Amino acid sequence: MLRLLALAVVAAVPPGAGPTPGTVWSPSRLPTTRVDSVFAATITPRAPSGATVTSVVCACTAGHRLPPGLSGNKLGTAFGISGVPEKVGTYTFELRDTWTLGGRSYWGRHSFTIVVGKASSAPSDAGMRIGAKATRSGDTLTVLVRDGGNSHVSGFTIFPVDLVATKVLSASRGLTCARRIVGRGTIVACRGGPHARKTVRVSIQVVGRKSRFVNVEVTGRGQSTSVDVPVTRVAPGA
Repeated sequence: MLRLLALAVVAAVPPGAGPTPGTVWSPSRLPTTRVDSVFAATITPRAPSGATVTSVVCACTAGHRLPPGLSGNKLGTAFGISGVPEKVGTYTFELRDTWTLGGRSYWGRHSFTIVVGKASSAPSDAGMRIGAKATRSGDTLTVLVRDGGNSHVSGFTIFPVDLVATKVLSASRGLTCARRIVGRGTIVACRGGPHARKTVRVSIQVVGRKSRFVNVEVTGRGQSTSVDVPVTRVAPGA
């Protein structure tokens, strides 16, 4: 009787369900950064051989979150973080992934820490320090570009990956922006840009369902920098 009871209890527990130590995260640790310095990282979970990762999410809660100024977004089965940190501190958050093997579901998790230090005392024009943020509401893609110091921006280009830009709806004062066709894709090229810790905004009408990220390339004083910016979906009118 006891043996039959034990077998019944074991059978009631779904085999393979629950957390396992099988996930390897790349990178497993994130670099330190500074206030007003551009930060960008892509974290990828890798399941055991033969398994398929199906999703990755941030278990961000009160007390366990990204630094102010940074945003995160799913990039397929990876997780991207980008932006310009605004506040000194140590920030810890957790990523969780789901993967399947042999018809069974498993999940893994890993805690990450980002340490944000004080702004560098080096001359502000020692290098380009540019931050960017992108949101999509319906068919409108809005991109904000911020100068984290004194980068002497002369222009920047927005490439909406997986989307087709059909029209420039609006741009901050001082910007001249135009839609262009490049190969099989479209870009929005702007002359002028943010200066001395200022932020400029460009709104673009787009076509396409996917909107994982946009690439923003900024130039100025013979220098250039490029960053992939995750696109955050927002409700119309929000």
